[in-house]
Amino acid sequence: MYSTLTIALLTLAQLRQVTPTPDHHKNVADLQVLCDLMNLAKGSIDTPTVEPIPETVLDDIERLNISLADPKWRSTLAATAQDKQKKDSEDCKTPGDKEVCKPHYRRWDDHNIAVLEDTKGQKFPKISNDKLESTLGRSVAITVSGLTAKAQAIKDSFNDMIANPKAPTISKAKNLLAAAVYGAPNAAAAADKSCQIALANTRQAACGLPNGATAVCETLICVRAQDGTQQKQICGSTASPDTQQTAWSTAEKANKWNPIKSVCDAADAPTLTAHYVRHTLAAALNRVQHCGQAGGEALVIGTPHSDCTCHGQDAEACINLDSMQYKSNTKPTGTITWATFIAKAADTLQELEQLEAKKQEAVAAIEHITTEARQTANALQHSSLVLTPLLKQQPQQSPVAQKEDCEAITQPDQCRSKGECEWNDNATGEEKKCKLNTTKVAEQAKQAGTGERATSGADPNCSQ
Repeated sequence: MYSTLTIALLTLAQLRQVTPTPDHHKNVADLQVLCDLMNLAKGSIDTPTVEPIPETVLDDIERLNISLADPKWRSTLAATAQDKQKKDSEDCKTPGDKEVCKPHYRRWDDHNIAVLEDTKGQKFPKISNDKLESTLGRSVAITVSGLTAKAQAIKDSFNDMIANPKAPTISKAKNLLAAAVYGAPNAAAAADKSCQIALANTRQAACGLPNGATAVCETLICVRAQDGTQQKQICGSTASPDTQQTAWSTAEKANKWNPIKSVCDAADAPTLTAHYVRHTLAAALNRVQHCGQAGGEALVIGTPHSDCTCHGQDAEACINLDSMQYKSNTKPTGTITWATFIAKAADTLQELEQLEAKKQEAVAAIEHITTEARQTANALQHSSLVLTPLLKQQPQQSPVAQKEDCEAITQPDQCRSKGECEWNDNATGEEKKCKLNTTKVAEQAKQAGTGERATSGADPNCSQ
């Protein structure tokens, strides 16, 4: 085993071998945080793309609603898959405005089939027609219909929110980071990781606001690249190789960028969250320092000259942020553009994270409403009251009263659940969308009989 003294001496010897001369590697700390910024563009985002709440989330409550619907109206729905196919083939060859051919009606057919297939009532309560047609039964049906509309509104509200063009997406965050790091118009255009800013032909012009901070790659070039007058490896021998001691020009941009890109790109891709992006940005902005010497004053990133300029003298390299400094009664005009883009990307990631949480809250709310609807239906199923069917309690409403009842309804499901009403999606202006279905009312009146026949109790099939 080596003694403690031997290990200490070996460590000191190693440090002596790798420690650069005092005027080399001055901007290594800047390189560190700027490389972290560069690698944001290749980071992975764990927050999934937020998808719309699917219709299937409403299946249970909509089927409960169907199970409580007016029995006569429900009898018009398909009872089996074969019935549905038959109805489709016969009635919907030329759909037009037929109610039975609309998507929601087909969904009702599917729900009715599912309810009927639950023969043991394990998911949907089996309730007798007498109870369904009672005052309590119709009250429960209206309550569950209202709960169904509430659940549908929650789903639709969330889906409308994420369908908004301004809604946050992973691609928006990626595009903002590509613009911040490479000056690229979008993430796809940044695939080659080239620095897409227009590098000015002199170091002084390229490394002072408004230039120098257009993109992270431009800042990296300014704080590490050597030129014909700067003869020091200011960010290390790989990032600032002596082979790059060439004149500063637009044509030399790739030659100055590629070494630094190779150093930064060696790191693994980070996992991006709003917190991580903001923390990384804050670390980079903390490298902004004040230069105040006899020769001048400025805010800078990097190592400035004695007069606080960033012209690129030997062992010096920086970006000059003078125009963004608060130092007179003149409004500052400069800005670190990449910081603005990265901050927006962090905001987008936070909105994505919040949107996923809102989706979970919406689904949980729908599940809670469904439970409430199920409990309400179960209460009706297990009620032991002697209930007189509503249809036998009350005389037939007049057409005028029926018309008024229909027109007072504003929810499509509630309208369609009433056998004598029909919903018109195409109604405009003050025209009522829920109207009395006069054809159906006439058919019901014909089936029930009118006038003397309706009250005589005589069977029309019996001879007098």
